[in-house]
Amino acid sequence: MIDRFRLPLAVDVEALRADLIRLGDAGWTPHFNRDYYDGDWSGLVLRAPPGHGDSLYTGGGDGVWQDAPAMDQCHGARALLEQLGLDVRSVRLLRLGAGAEIKEHRDYGLGAREGEARLHVPIITNPSVAFRVRNRPVDMRPGEIWYLDLGQPHRVHNAGPTDRIHLVIDVAANAQLRTWAPFDQVDPEVQRVAEILNATSPETSARNFAAFRERMLSDAALHVELAAIRDRRLFIEETVRLGVESDLPFAEAEVETALIDGRNRWNQPWS
Repeated sequence: MIDRFRLPLAVDVEALRADLIRLGDAGWTPHFNRDYYDGDWSGLVLRAPPGHGDSLYTGGGDGVWQDAPAMDQCHGARALLEQLGLDVRSVRLLRLGAGAEIKEHRDYGLGAREGEARLHVPIITNPSVAFRVRNRPVDMRPGEIWYLDLGQPHRVHNAGPTDRIHLVIDVAANAQLRTWAPFDQVDPEVQRVAEILNATSPETSARNFAAFRERMLSDAALHVELAAIRDRRLFIEETVRLGVESDLPFAEAEVETALIDGRNRWNQPWS
């Protein structure tokens, strides 16, 4: 399945920015998952379960949702929701401050497979915001609407000088949404890598992996990129993908063996 898709819809981003001006700086709540970020990651609730209008947590409520008081000032957001015509659940404004970082994590139970989709609408951003899903960057610009499968490992770093603010909308992954987002489409990047690996012999795979390991030791950026991945399965897949990008295709088994060998060496008693 795909993990990202830009919906073919236009957004009145100036109306959303007018919402932010009316809301001002009051009422922004720090995100509750303190272990997952450094810096300012905060938000305003626009739609939530009854009695949860002051919490960024999107669970609870037994499937009942209602607008929070802040929605009364968000004419642009309300118009966008009406334009979408979807089964809307949670709606929040999420702000990632300048220099802030959200560490790699998964939002379990969220994704088209589970019947729920998260849409991101950038309102204010800058070129130095790096939003990665399964370690691959998603280039989202103001006025666009993106479906992201955030049940997959993802992380964000705002290395720019200004805050990044997105309107984040959780909706049912129903038939209407599926007319816009082909959830069941094979990820073209995964397919491309698989085709290249199928054409690579075991002998070439072993040589290429040895060469890739040498390259990683001398390439600081590559080392940092892989070191940021916490999920073991994703680490293996991304090491393979980056090998393909480096014209050094090798099989996942090469990485698996290296990881096991590294752990065994670590566990050996000191001599």
